[in-house]
Parts: sequence; structure tokens; C-alpha cells
Amino acid sequence: MTLQAIKPILLAKGAETESLALIEAGLSNGENPKTPGDKGLTALMIAATQGFYEGVERLLPLSDPLAVDLGGETALMCAAQAVLNRNDPRRMQCIEALLPVSDPLAANNTGGTALMRAAHFGSSSAIKILLPHSDATAVDMNGRSALSLALASGSVASCEALLAASPIDTEPDFEPLAMAAGATAPEEAVQALLGEVERRFPSRGAAACADALFGAVSRSRHFLARSLAARVDWRSLRGYGGATILMAALERQAFDAEAAICAGFFAQGSMLEETDDHGQNALARLLGGGHLEAANWLIPRWPNWREAEALFKARALDGDWEDRMPGARAYFESREISKELNLSIGDPLPARVSRLLVAENELPQALTPTESQTTEAEPASKKKGSRRL
Repeated sequence: MTLQAIKPILLAKGAETESLALIEAGLSNGENPKTPGDKGLTALMIAATQGFYEGVERLLPLSDPLAVDLGGETALMCAAQAVLNRNDPRRMQCIEALLPVSDPLAANNTGGTALMRAAHFGSSSAIKILLPHSDATAVDMNGRSALSLALASGSVASCEALLAASPIDTEPDFEPLAMAAGATAPEEAVQALLGEVERRFPSRGAAACADALFGAVSRSRHFLARSLAARVDWRSLRGYGGATILMAALERQAFDAEAAICAGFFAQGSMLEETDDHGQNALARLLGGGHLEAANWLIPRWPNWREAEALFKARALDGDWEDRMPGARAYFESREISKELNLSIGDPLPARVSRLLVAENELPQALTPTESQTTEAEPASKKKGSRRL
């Protein structure tokens, strides 16, 4: 039996469990470190993935550091992709040992390099070691650079390490980079990115902030959105198709409490009735796009309730939307009752009207009478000529 034919079971186990004794046993048993095991992984790759420096040191002279697994990953890439202990000194020793005999510019099957792997896992120490030997401007098959991956990782230190060497001034990478930062990166990382843009390209600072703001509202990150909104004229911002920042905040796949807080900040005055490039306002877009939870939230805040009702009824003919938007239906019913009784919005309703709507749990808060108002209004509902329900 040749050395190549012996499966490296002990070597792989020793690398995985960080046991030099098992590695020595495997070598004594005739296992070849160059022979790949499951998924094309060699013992050196496994040791590098674990950050097992002693194993890397023992196996490296007997292995092929340029070998790749089934995903195109080299041992250097394995060392850079630290899932745990991302800045462990022993892991950095693995990278430093592998770097002189590896190709740091090599890419895996998806176009990722060792630097991108370090950025993806937020290992700032690995980034600092790899950066002088890598191409920070490279992008993978999904168009992601090392900086965009670092922003997504949430590691502020990794972002800061890459900012000076990354292509933040180039198109088409710049706009999605700022938007991705606003959507996923910690606020400190976003501010660091915007600060670097303003320092290097003063004329593009506002555009970068606007892109980051659209990214923040797309994920309902209302604290970051408010911070960024203070730096730009957000009322004049327009996204794809002329969408306002309010439209971007409302048109979420899941309109939850966080989304409502974010939208509430931008639902101010004339912004409610601003239109996109197709002449549609925010409410028309929500109803037309099927964003019913957001529409249900927006309707009671619409300045012209008759306009809102017309849009609602026109769209409701297309399906069962009235049943899926009970809050909006109850709101329009309450406005009709208020109009017929010559009441203004916010005035106490007759007690029987209030009880009917409260029983359906649909009475808007602005119309809910206090206990004292209900007591005072009760006799009025029994007077001759009062509306009977």
C-alpha cells in the first residue's frame, strides 16, 4: 500500500482536536499530509482553521500550502476565517507562518481572497497582517469588497483597518457600500466610513450620508436614521423611482414596531403627500404594493381622510383588503359618524358609539373618550332625536 492510498484519519483528528500526539501517530502510521480527506481538506487546512499553530508548524514542511479544498479554499484562507477567537495570537501565528509560502491574491470558487475571509469574520488583526500583501480593491463574484464584508461583520476595528486602502471613491462600488453600511454596520463603523469619505472626497460627503440613511431606514434602524438625518436635507432626498425617505421607511416586508418608530420620525407635514416619479404618494404606493400593515398604520395619520378613504376603497375592490385592514375600516367609520354628528376629530363620541367601536377594538386612540367624557356623554345619547344605532 502506498502512502497516497492511506486516508489521513489520525492526522485530521489530531488537527481538529489540536493534538500533536495524534498527528505524530498519523505520521508514524504512514499517513501522507498531502492527501485530502473529507471535502478536500488536508490536515494543514484543518489545523489552520482551528488556529492550531503547533499543528501548522509541524505539518507545513510536509504539506502543500497551495492546495485547495472543494470550495477553492487554501490553508491561508482557512487560517483567516476565524469563527471564534478571531484575534487569537496563535491564529495570527498561523497566518504569519503560511503567508510566505502561500498566494494571498488567490481566490476561492466565489472570488473570495484570504483578506476577504478575514474581513467577513471581522478579524482586524488578520486584516492588518494580510493587507500589505493583498489587493483591497478586489471584489468577489457578488461584487463585495473586503471593506463591504468588514462593514457587514460589525467589526469597527476591521472597518477602520481597511478604510485607508479601500476603493471608496470608485463606482459602482461606492453607493452600495454606503447603503450596506447603513443597513448592517454598527453606528461607529458608519460614522468612520462617512468621516473618511468627507476627508478624502469632501464633495461626496452628503451623497454618502444619504446612501447610508436609505440603508438605515430599509432596516428600520431608527436611532442611526435619526443621527444621519441630522446631517443631510432628508426631505429632498429621492431614491430609486423618486421614492422619498418616508416611502423607504414604510415599504418594509414586515412592518413591525421598529419600522413604525422609524416611519413616524419621517411622517412629518408635507412629506406625507410627496409623490414619486410616477405621481404616487406614499399611501398609494403602499396599497398598490400590498404593504397593508404599513398602510393600516399610515391611514389614520393621513391629512385628508377622504382622499385616504378613496384610495383605500379603490384598492380594496381588488381583493379582501377591507378584512385584512380592520383598523383602517374602523377609522373611516368613526370619521363618518363624527361628520354626521358634527363632531371634530378628538371630540368625545356618544357613549353608545364609543362602546360599539371599542367592542371591535378598532377605535383610534384620538377618538377614545375618557371615563369622565363617557359619563357626561351618556345622557346625551338618550335624548329625543339622538341617532339610534
